[in-house]
Amino acid sequence: MLVEVDVANKSLGLEGLRRLCASLPASLERLDVSGNRCGPEGAALLCELRSLRYLKTARNALRDEGVTVFAKEAFLEIRTLDLRQNEITVRCVASLARGLRETKSLAALDLRGNALPRESLWVFGDAVKKKKNTIYFYGLPVRPTPRLYALCG
Repeated sequence: MLVEVDVANKSLGLEGLRRLCASLPASLERLDVSGNRCGPEGAALLCELRSLRYLKTARNALRDEGVTVFAKEAFLEIRTLDLRQNEITVRCVASLARGLRETKSLAALDLRGNALPRESLWVFGDAVKKKKNTIYFYGLPVRPTPRLYALCG
């Protein structure tokens, strides 16, 4: 049974991602589509993969629109979501916070290399402060800049 696929840096684009998603088994748990420049529309395709637990989608130009799609789905059943270098800005902070409040599965969110302001840390912290599980955030802009923040315990 296929549970992991790595197609990072294969120049898939949106059409290639569409074909890939259509051919993946329902049992797939881990997917790396980093560096394929799939754009915001790619996020909607990835949200159709309901069995994913680990999704690495760095460097895909998802932008605020694509990240908002993940947040609206409350990050699905994903436990680890890598959104590094996806041109994310302050415009999607509110929708990310809503998704964080509603998610029951997310344990780690990597936001390195995006243009998120320092205040994002407090918005995200407020969103998860009543959760029983810890969510780790990577790459949020505060000083000093440790690699990892545990915002709730």
